[in-house]
Amino acid sequence: MKRDLIKELKADKNLYAECPDGHIFPLHRAIMFYVDEPIPPEVQKILKEKQALSERKKDVLNRRKKLKERSEVVGAIGVKSKQYNNLWQWESSMKKLQNLRLLWGTSAGR
Repeated sequence: MKRDLIKELKADKNLYAECPDGHIFPLHRAIMFYVDEPIPPEVQKILKEKQALSERKKDVLNRRKKLKERSEVVGAIGVKSKQYNNLWQWESSMKKLQNLRLLWGTSAGR
């Protein structure tokens, strides 16, 4: 009698179940099993797929984190390269100024 409960529930086409997300479905379509028996293959497949999705989600989050870190590094390098570029331009301007002074100094002496 105890093991007939699932058969009785599946036999009644007027019973419905509601998922936590609000989805309502006929109970006779549910995969029901007793907890003290082996897990049915359909449920094992669903559990494996759920585990694979969980691992994929972790992988995507790790990749996103690495990309964010890399973009921060690239951004920092961009800032540094701008600073170096500005320094190079300043040094270049100073050299031109020194060259002008040398030229002016030599032409003034003539």
